[in-house]
Amino acid sequence: MDVFLTSWVLAALSIAAVVRERERVNAVLQREHRRVNVLAALTLALSQRHELGSVLEQIVRAAEELLPANGGASVTLWDAETETFTESASTVTWQLAGPAPRVRRTGGASRWVVDHGTPAVVPDAARDPFGANPMLAEAGLRAYAGVPMQAGGRIIGVLYVLEREPREYAEDDLTFLSALANRAANAILKVQLYEELSAARDHLEAQVAERTASLQAVAEALRLKNLDHAAAETAARAERDFSDTLIDSLPGVFYLVHPARRFLRWNKNLEQVTGYTGDELRALDAAQIFLAEDLPRVRENFMKVLQAGAAHVEARVQTRAGACVPYAFTGLRVTVGDAACMAGVGLDITERQESEAALRASEEHFAKMFQGSPVAMCLSTLAEGRILDANPAFLALFGCERAEVVGQVSVAVGLWPKPEQRAGFLAELGQRGNIFNRENVFRKKNGETGVALFSAERLHIAGQACVLVLFNDITARKQAEAAVETSRAQLRALLARLQRAREEERTRLAREVHDVLGQLLTGMKMDLAWCERRLGKISDPELGGALGEKHAALNQLADTMIESVQKIARELRPSLLDNLGLVAAIHSEARQFEARSGIACWVVAPSEMFALERHRATNVYRIFRRRSPTWPGTPRRRRCTFA
Repeated sequence: MDVFLTSWVLAALSIAAVVRERERVNAVLQREHRRVNVLAALTLALSQRHELGSVLEQIVRAAEELLPANGGASVTLWDAETETFTESASTVTWQLAGPAPRVRRTGGASRWVVDHGTPAVVPDAARDPFGANPMLAEAGLRAYAGVPMQAGGRIIGVLYVLEREPREYAEDDLTFLSALANRAANAILKVQLYEELSAARDHLEAQVAERTASLQAVAEALRLKNLDHAAAETAARAERDFSDTLIDSLPGVFYLVHPARRFLRWNKNLEQVTGYTGDELRALDAAQIFLAEDLPRVRENFMKVLQAGAAHVEARVQTRAGACVPYAFTGLRVTVGDAACMAGVGLDITERQESEAALRASEEHFAKMFQGSPVAMCLSTLAEGRILDANPAFLALFGCERAEVVGQVSVAVGLWPKPEQRAGFLAELGQRGNIFNRENVFRKKNGETGVALFSAERLHIAGQACVLVLFNDITARKQAEAAVETSRAQLRALLARLQRAREEERTRLAREVHDVLGQLLTGMKMDLAWCERRLGKISDPELGGALGEKHAALNQLADTMIESVQKIARELRPSLLDNLGLVAAIHSEARQFEARSGIACWVVAPSEMFALERHRATNVYRIFRRRSPTWPGTPRRRRCTFA
């Protein structure tokens, strides 16, 4: 029985360990899924925004959701030329978007992150190594972590997450926060480049219009006033120098192409990107700098510029060395002399395409995990609970086909047997933002009910509030736990019954030993007494002495046997325990121990002994006897107290 019980306990412990490990792995996967979703959603959202303020607000909201951070998030941009912090955005009430209200050129966590290029982590603001910040205390913030925002090999700002309680930030928290900061930095840099490009384009158009008008005025003035030819050449040279300086200062590449696809003007960046010299570009067909696969699209947009006035195209530039670089080109129709030409700029979009490829890979990775996960998962709208997608594990758990689930509300599918359960779920999800391993009853298609641990996480997909729900079916585990509990109760009852049977058998044996052997030994003592009375009548002294010695030995043996019988009966079941109670039995055992060991003993017992059931009193007595130092090798003591 002991071996069986031990094996059962070891099996139960092994099952519990497996369940805990599975729960831990599920928690890690859910946290990683949530963070990947946040990064993917942020990348998708940033790729569609071109306003700096909107991008900054999207970044701080994503950072607050990523960790999550109950104190909010903040982002501040850094201008390395002036060594000042410029635009900022935050979800904390004391800081407003726009120019930073309080700028510190030296000192502080932000300047430290910018100077060292490493995260600044403060688990407790009370021990802030960068100095006390009164703004943190005013907002009730106790911890923060700031990471550098790096793009194009330079730091352009600092991203913070803040907490209202002290917090130890894990390594994976900083890793995901740094990944978010770098993606945000690339998005900000692209917005800034876009704004610079727009400003440069507007400025270029104004300059072209202004210079065109100026040239026309100069030409008209020269025609009317017959100015000196040398003065005209000087003005034209100055104008060209100015134009060259302006064009060379533009970001990206600049080009002015004749309708015959010949380069008329270009900046130094075009020579550096393509690897061709100025003379080679002048003699080159403009279409030759593009990859052959992109030529039809480039020619189509070239004609569109000449006809409609503007066009935009993405194409790969093939350098003289054979490398391919993706560019985004913007073309405008301008008039040079009597010819309608195309002027425009191009920006390198390698980083943008890499970001888009990374986003697609992330989405594909998430889709594979969603479909291949052994955990039942479904994606539904938050407002009405309409299911958008469900993985095969979910369909197998509920016994449904995909067409029967997608497009249906969760209550109709059986996720919530009662509508009020979903109302409580939405209230808790709105309050906490997520739910983890909450036990819930669900109903299958065939009407059967089960028990599952479900977790939920809020998501935003294409601007729509959604919720990802994960179901871990524990119906079999619940049934096994009920069976285990029933088995435990049966084992406890069996053990108690065996204990009572053993005590009853000990009581019977004690009575048999006491009554039968006691009577026999008493009769022996009486016979020995009778023999002793007759020893004096033996006439032979030698025989009388021998018989006397033998009689004394037998009498001592009988006494020893009587003591042994009493000890055996007491070991089996002390009569004092049944007749006088537990306290009397313990007192008797202490006196016997004192007599055997010579150690003074005291028993401290309540004056009024509470009543115990017979089997409970027996268990207490057995425990007392095992705890008393009666075994060999016990250290000698002068006195002992039993309470």
